Amino acid sequence: MIRPLKKALLLIPAYIGMLLSSCIIGEFLYMLYFNTTRLIAGKQLQLFNKYALENGFFVIAPIVFLLSGIFLSCYRIRHSRGGCLPVIMYGLLGAVTWCLLYPAFIELKGKWTPRLLPEDSVLTSGYFRREGNDVFYLMHTPDGSNADSIVINESANPENAVFPGYADTQKMVETASPFKDILIRETIPAVPGWISAALENFEARAESAWHEGLISWLSFVAFGLALFSVYAISFCSEWRLINTLYVFVMDAGVMSFNLLYFSSYFAEFRNLESLLCSSIKFLTHLHEPLLVCMNVLFSLVFTVIGIIEVRIHAAKNKRSSI
Repeated sequence: MIRPLKKALLLIPAYIGMLLSSCIIGEFLYMLYFNTTRLIAGKQLQLFNKYALENGFFVIAPIVFLLSGIFLSCYRIRHSRGGCLPVIMYGLLGAVTWCLLYPAFIELKGKWTPRLLPEDSVLTSGYFRREGNDVFYLMHTPDGSNADSIVINESANPENAVFPGYADTQKMVETASPFKDILIRETIPAVPGWISAALENFEARAESAWHEGLISWLSFVAFGLALFSVYAISFCSEWRLINTLYVFVMDAGVMSFNLLYFSSYFAEFRNLESLLCSSIKFLTHLHEPLLVCMNVLFSLVFTVIGIIEVRIHAAKNKRSSI
């Protein structure tokens, strides 16, 4: 009894450490990426930025909550055994994450007053920058939106390809978005738009569900239930690496379904919601009832599979000990 209890209690500091370390690593990566997007060729990269530090927390924290089930599942796979108590503690930590920590974060975000965004640096002279079919060489650091430059038109005849002109630096900056310099954008890949759009949609849904009341929030928490229930799949194999792979694949599947549910790919599937609500009346009180039912179904399937596998392994061990 002492050993299972010890394993269960050790999950608490381990989970806190995982959340804190994930936030710290995420903050560092966000700050590095944010400062890189504002980097201008010929200027030194700024590693620390107070705006990025504060804003980064409110960007990284939802991602950490989203991945917390994977982190804790991997820890449990590494430190398996211990009976039911560690599994119960695992479930309690999942409930604390989605029913206490995430709502507290949303409340904190609502009270947060963001810092003013630092002023943009102007483009530096002495570099070749492409804009459409033209390449511009800025003669001096621009004071406004237009700057004296040497223009190279790659589509023109060689004798007329080079001529003095003006560069629209504002248009250059807009073309380089989310970076401030096209030279940096050509060197460093930007975060794919579908990833940032999916995360923004996830955060918006979470905040909307919390402000709409308890039923809406519990409907949203079904997503977290499905993610944490994936841990039950880790009982399917005696190999830890295989169990870890199962967890990553199933979690990726649940996340993909929930993040793509509101896309055009699932438009026809979402139409089944009205049919479902007409058949089961109490589902009309839920927020996104079809999505809630799917998440609950995922969690039930994962849990049932885990229970069956535990019983199979227990029967095998019992027969081998005879």
